[in-house]
Amino acid sequence: MAPQTSDSDNIVSAEEMMAQDCVWIFGYGSLIWHPNFEYTEKKIGYVKGYATRFWQGSISHRGTPDKPGRVATMVEQKEGQAWGVVFKLEGSEQITKAFLHLNMRECLLGCYQVQQVTFNIVSDKDQSTVQAIAFRATPDNELFVGPDSVEAAARVVASSWGRTGHNAEYLFRLVDFMHKTVPDAEDRYLFELERLTQKHLNCDCSSNTSTGHKGSKVIAHRTVRSDPRQYYHKCYLHVLPSSVDQRVH
Repeated sequence: MAPQTSDSDNIVSAEEMMAQDCVWIFGYGSLIWHPNFEYTEKKIGYVKGYATRFWQGSISHRGTPDKPGRVATMVEQKEGQAWGVVFKLEGSEQITKAFLHLNMRECLLGCYQVQQVTFNIVSDKDQSTVQAIAFRATPDNELFVGPDSVEAAARVVASSWGRTGHNAEYLFRLVDFMHKTVPDAEDRYLFELERLTQKHLNCDCSSNTSTGHKGSKVIAHRTVRSDPRQYYHKCYLHVLPSSVDQRVH
């Protein structure tokens, strides 16, 4: 299917998605580290013409109805690059199971729309493109915050908590992916958001290293430990409640 020229033309229906023999799913937020569906292949790269912004509210996974958190969406930016991964789904069973999960997680709970994008694969052996399905929050959903300062977003991320964990963990995982997987990519918005969030959490660590946020390794191992509290980085350990939900989103 050839790439389209407008967002409205790129909207993909459930019927169109599930009728295909092969589907690529683009993840630029929590899908990067927790897709929670079976896939046959994964590639790293970016979607050109978009930038990642924390302009979507979250009232379940990273916030509550009384205090919404912030999660990522893609916004149009002519020279932008939204980095992430694509997952290849093959066969009706794999596609159907993944779509049912993603429909609940991204569309019903997250208020994202399904959209087709052109994904640029970045690897030593592959520089091709694939047509992929992306879940993107748009201004016509009730949780969309819209253009906001990085400082305002950082205050929300530093102080929000949902059923899957602290909002800062979501941000730090995304930054960690950028530093470790695509270290040459520059995302000034994301890195500034991390810096300001650390400031609001009274964190003294620095992201100016090739390995990214110093707490990333301990965050990644928390789900296999008996006491997950002690494996959170100190910059947001103090905001954790006594009971930590082990699910990751």
